[in-house]
Amino acid sequence: MYVLTVHFDILFDHVAAFDHLLDETVTAVQATEPGTIVYLAHDDPSDPLVRVLYECYRDELAFLEHERAPHTQRFLDRRGELLAGPPTVTVLHATTGSIQGVAYRV
Repeated sequence: MYVLTVHFDILFDHVAAFDHLLDETVTAVQATEPGTIVYLAHDDPSDPLVRVLYECYRDELAFLEHERAPHTQRFLDRRGELLAGPPTVTVLHATTGSIQGVAYRV
């Protein structure tokens, strides 16, 4: 499993445009990426200018396929003009947990 979070700080006047771009990307991920387990956007109730993506892929190859996808390239090309700065990416390593009631252990 390959997991990461991406933290975005959006420019004040660009929240709606960022959310629209993100919605388009989520729809394409859902329709075309069988190796993507979770691609979930979160907002921060205490800060309306923050979005956090939680991304979970079958493996690193599925992540690389996601990165090469046209909809991902479109998102990467367009997001910069909507953000206050570069996003913060954190790669995580799953160790133990539960996925839909099934134990997960590395």
